Amino acid sequence: MHKRIGLFVCILTLLTLTSCFPESKNSLTAVADAELDTSLVGLWTRDDADDVQYLHIGGEAEKALTAGADKPEPGLMRFLFTGQGKEDGRAVLRGTVGGRFFVSKLGDERFMNLVQPIEEAHPAEPAGDRSFVFIKYKVQKDELTVWFLSMQEAVKAIERGDLTGSVTREGETVKNVQLTGETKDLATFFQSDAGKSLFPDNGGKMVFRRLR
Repeated sequence: MHKRIGLFVCILTLLTLTSCFPESKNSLTAVADAELDTSLVGLWTRDDADDVQYLHIGGEAEKALTAGADKPEPGLMRFLFTGQGKEDGRAVLRGTVGGRFFVSKLGDERFMNLVQPIEEAHPAEPAGDRSFVFIKYKVQKDELTVWFLSMQEAVKAIERGDLTGSVTREGETVKNVQLTGETKDLATFFQSDAGKSLFPDNGGKMVFRRLR
């Protein structure tokens, strides 16, 4: 499978119980402390050969993350991700996923706390225990760069004792990584030199350009 298709499929499999990316029991900061990042708001696109991906981002309009809240938290945001491509000479729509997230500001770096499980469209609250996938990002002018947390680097950090979590394997293959550390411990490690290695350029970096 071509790398660009592999990463797109990996993002779509965030809908399933087995993820391509580590999941965390806790977020990096509290949603109550989050602020809406207006630099993310808009429509972004990414081209790669015959594939085009689109990423819509804005503030969450309907569903709060906090149980019992009557309106969404001010810093809660929503994304919609889809892609178009070609298979066997015919144009195809590869799939659409959407969900909520909020931003954590740790030093000079920014992270999305992507709420799991995410959604295919915009339904009622999905079933399942809530967890988070962490995505580092940077906005420079009209360019958005995102880095996904590397499964391999997370395993190394857990095995070194830098992160608290569990690793599920089938033979030699890592199938699932769960981070179970507390919010303050995660935030502290992510700001360390070792923590920065969790988001390598070769571990799932994607660059989008702003359409509007």
